[in-house]
Amino acid sequence: MTITTNRAETPDYTAIKAKQQVTWGSGDYGRIGVTLQISGEQLCESMDIRSGQSVLDIAGGNGNVALAGCPSLL
Repeated sequence: MTITTNRAETPDYTAIKAKQQVTWGSGDYGRIGVTLQISGEQLCESMDIRSGQSVLDIAGGNGNVALAGCPSLL
């Protein structure tokens, strides 16, 4: 009887980091930030969020959308 195991290979972290640097270095994040601010404001307006209400942000990115759109929640 032959038993085989599937061993996961160790990721090449150097290659992963290099790809991430290229990706992050190629974006126009000033432009993206403006878009996120506008979408955050529109989101909070559409939800009619008021000061004193609780909101749970799950997997909302870096938080800039929530901060831009819902400053009264801080």
